[in-house]
Amino acid sequence: GTDRKPLSLKVYIAARSARREKAQDIARRIVLAHQVVTSRWVTDDAVWQAGKADPEGAAMTDLDDMERANGCLHLYDGQGVGNLIEFGYMLKAGKWLWVVGGRAGPFGHLRRVVHFPTVDEWAAEYLRKPALKRSKPWASMSPAERLTAQSSRVVRERAGE
Repeated sequence: GTDRKPLSLKVYIAARSARREKAQDIARRIVLAHQVVTSRWVTDDAVWQAGKADPEGAAMTDLDDMERANGCLHLYDGQGVGNLIEFGYMLKAGKWLWVVGGRAGPFGHLRRVVHFPTVDEWAAEYLRKPALKRSKPWASMSPAERLTAQSSRVVRERAGE
């Protein structure tokens, strides 16, 4: 069930594409806390650019990324459609649902949807280690640095750490 906190996070970040930079900042914090971000639209510039030219391919990538996640951090600002579709998909899939921002229609009022006024409050509740303030911003990391940051978490997870 989704009534207990996950032991390790595999987070899909749902947000409007206009909020990608904010999502990247959050992704960096998640990775620095040794957790996993599955949203390649956020973490991989090549996937982001390819998705602009191939919306169907972008949708298939997002579906795969949502399947790999155990929770969805929805950055809801009352606008957009795609992020609501992702929220609904994750709801139906039985994943953890965390919302920063307002309540999205009647589904946002379900008891299993956990709301936070700010990302900092979500992070304080779900990230085991605080983000390092002097770390390199996610947006300025090269794709190789991003992959290394993500891969180190996956290797530790497979080793049972």
